[in-house]
Amino acid sequence: MDFNTNDCTSTYDPADIQANKGITILSYISWLVLVPLLARKDSRFARFHSNQGFVLAIIGTAISITGTVITTPLNLAHLWVVSTVISVLFWLLEIPVLVFCIIGIVNVAQGRAVELPIIGKIKIFK
Repeated sequence: MDFNTNDCTSTYDPADIQANKGITILSYISWLVLVPLLARKDSRFARFHSNQGFVLAIIGTAISITGTVITTPLNLAHLWVVSTVISVLFWLLEIPVLVFCIIGIVNVAQGRAVELPIIGKIKIFK
């Protein structure tokens, strides 16, 4: 796991950062990541954070869907205790996603382009 984060703020235009901070915060609110991605496609700063937010949205959705797929048959079989324990475990897996979203929002609000730990090196959008 890579906890080293790369701060590349100095490579971004300060005017771009200032003009797009507000909408770029949406990058870290689940699938609202599509708003800055589509509305500010010419902003390197918005694309940087949209990439990270998109990765987090995919991870969060995958955790949620996997948890549902596993617990639904258990609920149908009336194995509620097992289902509840598994649901709690999947809920706990969402905590790092939430923490990374908060870190991302703080970075945007501070006008910083800092890669998130572990997932920051994953590039979906250039």
